[in-house]
Amino acid sequence: MTAYALLLQAPEWKQKRKSIIKRDNQTCTACSNKIPFKYSTFVFTASINLLKDCLWVTVQDYYSGKVGDVYMPKQYLEDLRFCSPLLVNGRRSNDGKIRNFTVALKKASQRDWDIKRLKRELGEGDIRYMAAFNEYRKWVFDSWDIVGGLEVHHKYYKVDLKPWEYPDDALTTLCWCCHDNLHKNGKVPVLDKYDNVTGEYTNCSRCNGVGYFPEFSHIQGGICFECDGARYEELIVK
Repeated sequence: MTAYALLLQAPEWKQKRKSIIKRDNQTCTACSNKIPFKYSTFVFTASINLLKDCLWVTVQDYYSGKVGDVYMPKQYLEDLRFCSPLLVNGRRSNDGKIRNFTVALKKASQRDWDIKRLKRELGEGDIRYMAAFNEYRKWVFDSWDIVGGLEVHHKYYKVDLKPWEYPDDALTTLCWCCHDNLHKNGKVPVLDKYDNVTGEYTNCSRCNGVGYFPEFSHIQGGICFECDGARYEELIVK
């Protein structure tokens, strides 16, 4: 693991990252979570299997009833229960396979059981159920407990500063979509100790400077094996 990647594993950065995401209310400052939510599927948890290194969760589509699966980090277990509402997104990885990952999660409640019981009693085509479901869906989407795939982006890099030593206004929360687009379409400036721009870092050719892949978040946090999470070619120790 590179020296910079080790800094990103330090408890100081983890705490700083957590505080910035909390400050931004678990919301991408570029798209307000609209992009990842738009392209995700609304599902509920059908079964949970605890594997050695992660969770294997079977999910069912609220609309079609189609069953799929998603792998999650083990720490999600404390918030995940049968019938928990989820948003999942399928992304094609380098091996060509579509892999689902968690976009958002809400702890299961009595309201989740009630809406499923109402569907059984009235049928999904009943106007009363449809009205109740639309209200339920809005309630879920307005109050996700966990939003995944969020990253803290450095607006610039400064010589000799550790990742957590930047002022809060130099850091912003982005979803993986906006983070990826930002790095694809531009580079991050590098400043000297006098705040003069001295150059730009070159994005990792595999992860585009994001440092991880959300579809593999259950494997070593989804870290990019090309740059070891360092994000930029200049920070990779060859």
